[in-house]
Amino acid sequence: MLLTLAVGTVLAVLFVLELIALAAIGVLAWSAGAALSGTAAGIAFGVLAVAAAGAAWFLFAAERPYFDHPPARLVVKVAVFAIAAYSVWSLASPMWAGVFVAALLAVHAIAGLRILPAN
Repeated sequence: MLLTLAVGTVLAVLFVLELIALAAIGVLAWSAGAALSGTAAGIAFGVLAVAAAGAAWFLFAAERPYFDHPPARLVVKVAVFAIAAYSVWSLASPMWAGVFVAALLAVHAIAGLRILPAN
């Protein structure tokens, strides 16, 4: 029971971090687009950036990806989380970017322990 609760908590935190990453990418793209061409372009940039990151995640980095290719999975995860960390750095502060990266590393390290038996 306790192990199931711990695994569920780790998966929930991973999911929240992924949502934070998508939101940070969208806000950075929106602010960049709005600074370049106005609010409508900012909204379009934000939506397109989130769609591109989400599609790449779905295709390569999800728990059950459409294309199961481990090197591509690593590249997509690192790219999405690096862009998200940069977004948090530029939009919030270096401290929050450090907290975001530390949480990512800690939760991915725990998730990689494989404490559950294989399916």
